[in-house]
Amino acid sequence: MKQFAGETFRCTFDFANFIECGQDTLEAYHMLKPYIAYVHVKDAIRETREIVPAGQGDGKLSEIFTLLDQSGYEGTLSLEPHLANFSGLNSLEKDAAVRAENDTERAFHVAYRALIQLLS
Repeated sequence: MKQFAGETFRCTFDFANFIECGQDTLEAYHMLKPYIAYVHVKDAIRETREIVPAGQGDGKLSEIFTLLDQSGYEGTLSLEPHLANFSGLNSLEKDAAVRAENDTERAFHVAYRALIQLLS
């Protein structure tokens, strides 16, 4: 990012992706803070790599949202729950675990309510 970042080249911060790769999200946030223009909101449990609603995993979402707010972040939040089986899941996640939920609309509502509670 130091080499290429600019007005038209920024980064997306995705809590669950960092967890799935074994990267501490708070450490990643501090490294990428000046470059973040977009935030994918999904959380995961480090031990199992299971995707869970925002605030229910190891992503430190509350702490990082507070830091984003304090920094004056005005970028985009994109709710990307991945809580249900959906077409294309296997293309997005290597060895994607089968989700217990098959109703994508219901899963999105769960994710939305978790995010609203977290931001309240």
